[in-house]
Amino acid sequence: MTIVYLDELAALNFLCDYLLLRATAELRGLPRRRGRCFLSALLGGAWGACAMLPPLRFLAAPPAALAASGFLTLIAFGGDGGLGKSWACFLALSAAFAGAVFFACCLLEDGGAGPCLLRCPLRTLLLSFSLFYALLCLLLRRAVEKRGRERSAVTVRLLGREAGFTALNDTGNTLSDPISGMHVLIADRDALAPLFPVPLPRGDAVSMLRALGEWEELGLRGRLVPFRSVGGGGLLLCLRPDEVLVDGARRDVLVGVSEKAVGEAGEYQAIL
Repeated sequence: MTIVYLDELAALNFLCDYLLLRATAELRGLPRRRGRCFLSALLGGAWGACAMLPPLRFLAAPPAALAASGFLTLIAFGGDGGLGKSWACFLALSAAFAGAVFFACCLLEDGGAGPCLLRCPLRTLLLSFSLFYALLCLLLRRAVEKRGRERSAVTVRLLGREAGFTALNDTGNTLSDPISGMHVLIADRDALAPLFPVPLPRGDAVSMLRALGEWEELGLRGRLVPFRSVGGGGLLLCLRPDEVLVDGARRDVLVGVSEKAVGEAGEYQAIL
């Protein structure tokens, strides 16, 4: 006869869900919202315990478990970076962890009755998870370091206003001003919005430059730079800011205003 203590099961589910949610955030490069991850894991622990009660066994069915995992992901991350991608990442990490623990439990199986995972001693589960999480942290650390090399924190200051965002270090961006020779950093118009007294009008670079002309000082800071890309060519509105800081170091660059979103799923808002 297999005896399951609901308090231990709830605590174990909470710990696993919390660490897996944190690992998902690290792997996806999402903000570290510990409070939301804590609440989500708390609900996950309660769900895991309730699923063992005879009247609520339907909670352990695959459709219910899949829906619960999506709900936990939604609570932890909301729509940051794309809910579907975060959900898929959380499921993949959960499956990998479950496989590691199941393998460890099978190695220690004593032939008794009941599911293998329920018969596995708590110390074995914790040891399995600790080893799995240590390996995962090692891999995540390398991924985070690589991401850190690929992306930079950018601060743009213009006439007493300031905008901060994340930029992708793209060696393929060779755009420069033909007159001054300065390199052009291309950023989303929404990321640069704090630099303007009112939002720039939607439209092409010429119409945005005309709008800047309504503010004399801003109008003098704008210029049009020709560009060519895979999708075609045209003119890009560029600004000459007072200061641009890339990872805290000053860079002498122009800032181009892109009408279209530069990054994917909000992971970065500019291209260096």
